[in-house]
Amino acid sequence: MDSAKLTDAIGNNLAGVESLLAGSSTNDGIADKLKTSLSSFTDATTGFLVGRQSSYDSSIRNIDDEIARNQVRMDSMQNNLPPNTPPWRLWLILLTVRGAI
Repeated sequence: MDSAKLTDAIGNNLAGVESLLAGSSTNDGIADKLKTSLSSFTDATTGFLVGRQSSYDSSIRNIDDEIARNQVRMDSMQNNLPPNTPPWRLWLILLTVRGAI
């Protein structure tokens, strides 16, 4: 922004500068347009950020559910193993169940 032009505009046409920035009853100013643009991101009910947070929360719940299901499976498998099963055998079983082998 050219500060000399801004100073000149403020000195010679303050009402025009105010109208440009703040708008009028019939026209939106720069501040109005900025507020409208930002509200699509920051609105507490429908804003982009709320939607993104909701999506993250859903993903976290899904991951937590998957962890819980896998823990139940692992506990069941562990309870069905003979005592003193070597650790390499446990890893082999885990990889087989996960479909890695």
